[in-house]
Amino acid sequence: MLENETINLDQYSNTMKLLDLNPKLAPELHIQALGDNILDRCKAICRSKYFDLIGTIFAILSVLFVTIEVSNRPVNTDYMDLVAFTLPMAIANCCFLLYFALEIILKAWAFGPLNFFRSSTMHILEATVAFTCFILQILFLVIHGTPIVSMIYLEMVKKQKPIFSLWAAIKVCNMLFIYRLVRFLPASKNIRIIVGTIFDEFRNGGAFFGLLFSFYYAYSILGMELFGGVMDDFYIRYNKSNITICGTYEQLEYWPNGFDDFYSSIITLYNVMVVNQWDVFVDGFRNATNSYWSELYFIFWYLFVTNIGLNVCLALSGDIHDAKKQRADQNEELIVSNMYDIYRSQIKEPSSEEITEQLSKHPYINFCQRSAEGINLS
Repeated sequence: MLENETINLDQYSNTMKLLDLNPKLAPELHIQALGDNILDRCKAICRSKYFDLIGTIFAILSVLFVTIEVSNRPVNTDYMDLVAFTLPMAIANCCFLLYFALEIILKAWAFGPLNFFRSSTMHILEATVAFTCFILQILFLVIHGTPIVSMIYLEMVKKQKPIFSLWAAIKVCNMLFIYRLVRFLPASKNIRIIVGTIFDEFRNGGAFFGLLFSFYYAYSILGMELFGGVMDDFYIRYNKSNITICGTYEQLEYWPNGFDDFYSSIITLYNVMVVNQWDVFVDGFRNATNSYWSELYFIFWYLFVTNIGLNVCLALSGDIHDAKKQRADQNEELIVSNMYDIYRSQIKEPSSEEITEQLSKHPYINFCQRSAEGINLS
């Protein structure tokens, strides 16, 4: 646009609509309608929530069996006792893995492969975990001829030799089926609001978290300049004196919490921020520096970050939660895409006449072209 060029009301309205758009949760999917024949009825069964519920129950049982199987491995010293105890659960897990692979295939057939995998990233994760576990289990059966852990692996574990066997890979992958419990989260409106509040806080709190990181970075550098190496000298003096007072920095052995490097500085400041025995840190650095002025460093950090920063974070979380709760009560979209959506209910919007009057004074927006037709901005 040129410097003196104007736009009309339609162009202005379209621009405002684009700026006010909310992101969609999923792309538009065209799922084929079902008929009354046998195949369509089978597809309807695979699309139903009960089919998902059965898979989730099997996933919980699979994780439970794997946990029992793995936990009883060091208990049974005799290999034959281990086989007798874990064989039924191992066979059941093999059946579960076969079911999970078939479940993905049936769902992809019922919804259509493109629609099924495009509708949610969880479906891609489910398919990846299911087929990975199934392929690893087939390889294990081909190599060892049994779903039970091999005796060679047990001997290497007893000798404390680090090894990540195929059997261990199967069990680790099998434990990932616990993620299917996430499906129950949308069933409760309150849980959806709470989980959505966390995501929306990260979406809308970028400026705040950036400012908090800047505080961490600057204060860590300042702490390294002020207190770098003081704890090393304090540690030497402490070992020479051999005097221990209960509850102090040295008695609790907080030596790694210092300002000798950037990473330990971040951890130390975090401990002070969450008020995790921050008085112990204050006393420890005061004794290390032999100066009461060192307390000002931690006091200012406590005031600006703990009292102000965390309260702002909690206030933002509370406002987002209230906004989402109000939207849920009004059956509106739960996404809070910008700060205006959070405080929209508390803002007194101007009338249409006031908006028209102010916009008519704008040097680059020409509303005179539509004045005869009337302008409705409500």
